[in-house]
Amino acid sequence: MTSRINMAPGQPDYPALLHACRSSAMHVEMRDAYAVSHEDEDWAAWLAGERDPARNEDRWSPFCAAMSQVTARGVAARRLRVVSTPVTEYVKFEHAGTPANVRAGEQVRWLPRMDARDLLLPPLDFWIFDETRLLLHHFDGDGAWLGHEFSDDPQLIEVYLGAFARLWERGVPHREFAV
Repeated sequence: MTSRINMAPGQPDYPALLHACRSSAMHVEMRDAYAVSHEDEDWAAWLAGERDPARNEDRWSPFCAAMSQVTARGVAARRLRVVSTPVTEYVKFEHAGTPANVRAGEQVRWLPRMDARDLLLPPLDFWIFDETRLLLHHFDGDGAWLGHEFSDDPQLIEVYLGAFARLWERGVPHREFAV
């Protein structure tokens, strides 16, 4: 049985943090695959060879609508994905949908894991909002989401801000990253 990470009552969740964001939203993804069910029509179509980018982008339209609202207010949104190379089929699937993120105002960079070999990387996916709020995402070994954990601890946030800065500096802009 897999345990879930439960947020304490009253702690903000991802949508609340994103919508309250005023200046910056930074996101790092560390996994090569996330749990996606074969019952997921978009993933099943991808595995069957259907590579229509519009189909992959439609799955993210609610997220992209929210991100468009946030970036239209002037929030700088940056996403960095650390990936193994050659990339997994799931990363190819993500890459095909990333133009929707870019149109929503996110800057997206990719970093081959081998190019981060001299960096100490955070073990978790994370978001930092306005450099003052941290949201850590927990996954099991198969990529199933277990929950998230909120922190406003300045020392912990500083660790993650430093990691983000080092990763971002080395990241390859989406338009230049081939899968």
